[in-house]
Amino acid sequence: MGEDIRNPKNICPQDLKDAHDVMTRRVNAKRAKEIAERKRQNEIERCEREQQRLLQEKENEDKFIALKSKFLFL
Repeated sequence: MGEDIRNPKNICPQDLKDAHDVMTRRVNAKRAKEIAERKRQNEIERCEREQQRLLQEKENEDKFIALKSKFLFL
């Protein structure tokens, strides 16, 4: 967490339980931030995949129409 492990304040704090609680909150906040970032990144990737899928479907539809247009009455 970026703390100096040689600092006496960090090695033997006045109130160990309080110091533990502070560090636990910091760790939990950091983890929550990482999870939120990961979810945001996954959502962006999901949207990109969906756009690619829709584009591919449109291309396939255009190819189908081009190939079958002489048989279809459009």
